Amino acid sequence: MNILSRILLASVLSWAPVHRCVAADPARQAFADVLSQVADLFEVKAGPSRTLMTVVEVVYARGWDAGLVGRPVSVAFQAPDRLQLAAKLGKDDVWAGRDGQEIWSCRPGKGPALIGAPGVKHNATRADAGIVRLAPVQMPWSAQQLVLLPYVCQVDGLPDQVVEGVRCRVVRARPLAQAKAALQVPAFTLTLWLRDGEPLPVRIAYEGEDGTAATIAFRQTRLVRAWAAARWKVPPVAGAKAERVALSQVRKAIPPVLEVFLTPASLPVQAVGN
Repeated sequence: MNILSRILLASVLSWAPVHRCVAADPARQAFADVLSQVADLFEVKAGPSRTLMTVVEVVYARGWDAGLVGRPVSVAFQAPDRLQLAAKLGKDDVWAGRDGQEIWSCRPGKGPALIGAPGVKHNATRADAGIVRLAPVQMPWSAQQLVLLPYVCQVDGLPDQVVEGVRCRVVRARPLAQAKAALQVPAFTLTLWLRDGEPLPVRIAYEGEDGTAATIAFRQTRLVRAWAAARWKVPPVAGAKAERVALSQVRKAIPPVLEVFLTPASLPVQAVGN
């Protein structure tokens, strides 16, 4: 944690509404635990790596692209820069992924697989100018911000609910007025459905002050031994060819249901001078 984060943490801990031990508040402790697990997934450690596998589905959305609702996406992720996505659009399978400094897209039977990387000029556009490398996969909020959230939010425990046949603990978090003013945190309500032993919530509901809202389900979530390097590349399909093109061309070929996982916050592009 950097000096700024330490100062912010010291400040929020001085506020009366949150000046209490997290461990003494079961709802706040549950919220802190799941945020810690999420942050941990994005850290690169000296020990053995793990691959996160889950199926993500937007089950409700307001103010988002309606085409994202009801389309399950299989996701595999390994910090810092490996990501694989798979979904169905009608009868077609669509795949996309990130393998280090490459992004790829593939629709079996629908033309060649496309592989893009910084510096590739084939079919390049103005958007590719100056791109020298791809940054690591990131969250919209940094790990340090996630650590602070339990202290700058009002966290309430709600009655347990049964989700897909399994009882879940439910917690709801809203930023305190002091947090909104001092840390410029927007107003939101975040509800999490938590199941013992799961590395991610089984469901998240978000409501923003701008009227946007979404409910996202996570199914079949598990952490497994790190995938072999070859598994992050374009899946082998009989007779399929691969074409190396500029990054912008690959991004155009990726449908919105998968592109939402790649941009903007999860796959920032760093250009010359950044």
